Amino acid sequence: MPVRTIAAEPEPLAVDTGRMALVIIDMLGAPRSELARLKRLSDEMALFIGSARQTDAKYERAEAATREMAAFFRELIAARRAKPQRDLLSQLVHLEDDGDRLSEDELVATCVLLLFAGHETTTHHIANGLLALLRFPSEMEKLRANPALAAAAVEELLRYDGPIGAQVRIVQEAQQFHGKTLRPGERVFLMMNAANRDPRAYADADRVDIERHGVPHLTFGFGAHICLGFPLARLEGQIALPAALARWRRIEVAAEPLQWMDSMVLRGMKALPVSVRR
Repeated sequence: MPVRTIAAEPEPLAVDTGRMALVIIDMLGAPRSELARLKRLSDEMALFIGSARQTDAKYERAEAATREMAAFFRELIAARRAKPQRDLLSQLVHLEDDGDRLSEDELVATCVLLLFAGHETTTHHIANGLLALLRFPSEMEKLRANPALAAAAVEELLRYDGPIGAQVRIVQEAQQFHGKTLRPGERVFLMMNAANRDPRAYADADRVDIERHGVPHLTFGFGAHICLGFPLARLEGQIALPAALARWRRIEVAAEPLQWMDSMVLRGMKALPVSVRR
């Protein structure tokens, strides 16, 4: 999701948060020159996750993108088998536990998951968080004046408008839940952002309060299925948001209405145009 910034002074800027993928690309050891291609494939894959059923050819486009990304990583895996580098993929390729190693399919799946899940949600987390701060300028100024609040601010912004709108589960056993019958095989959407705005858990839940204390949010999930990359996501937000506020004295949304992704699962904007002034 690109964030286009227009500088009020002295010159136009173009900042693309698609570059968030560079963090994962560098970790895996993929060439930076492949950024645009991998971001395009990631965007196509995102169509599969919770987009509307009427989205044109969403399954075919997502499958084609997944196959192309898998082929890319198969070539990279072969290169790392022949000549290891100082990167995560080389470690995964040569990882061994009592003679057991990851198969090629397992390596490919891990790379695809790390790349897609490792930047798509973080991009939206930072963009949604910046927008929320712009909507609550007193909280934005509070963070600007005291960057030490970054950790607490990130947790509140993840609660207020996190990058995951829902998680999906398949019913295994028939059960009753709030007067509804859930049958085996049915797909259930757990609306995380609704839970994060539950007034029974959070006072004044529709307001950003970067010094809020109380019930932890559910944006990363919980238990066995908690997001594997949540420490990295938190760290990236804690660095990026204070850095943006420190760099620009004035940040404003440059064009509205904003366009949001067509997805029940991913929560993010297609673009966030802003104007900035140092």
